[in-house]
Amino acid sequence: MLKLYHKQEQLPDLGAQIRENALDHYNWDKTADVWLKHITKVETKDPHQTWLSPPQIVQPTTTIPSDLNSMVDKVNYLFANTLHKPEWVGGYLWKKILKDCTFGYRCENVQKDFYFNESHVQTQQGNQAFSIDEAIKELAFFRGQINEWEQARYETVSSMRRGQ
Repeated sequence: MLKLYHKQEQLPDLGAQIRENALDHYNWDKTADVWLKHITKVETKDPHQTWLSPPQIVQPTTTIPSDLNSMVDKVNYLFANTLHKPEWVGGYLWKKILKDCTFGYRCENVQKDFYFNESHVQTQQGNQAFSIDEAIKELAFFRGQINEWEQARYETVSSMRRGQ
């Protein structure tokens, strides 16, 4: 940017050269070819393994084995057996729950959902006691919501396939 600023007299020529390059190297046909090559490389799955699959409804575990001592092990267990999302271990929600359980409190969201930024909470009144027992209840509730979404997905796709 500094080079351009110090050579302002060259900007019209440089702009024309950039436009010429764009016209020479980028057009709809080339873009379509790039996308076609990419799309044809994507491995397709049997539709019965995707949207047409039966609903993945699982019951959440609501107790933690007594032999789990560390908070990390307990939260990992919740994600694997209560939420049934072991692939989420290490992600944002996992980190948030681990932090909240470790410190024994969390910032309460006024809208009562999982997705908010704690930096928006301005007062200590936003803090709420939080424990592994609270985490179990919340993740079990969240799993219930996922089960509802799965059932709704399946019913919608099934009715579409029947032509309704």
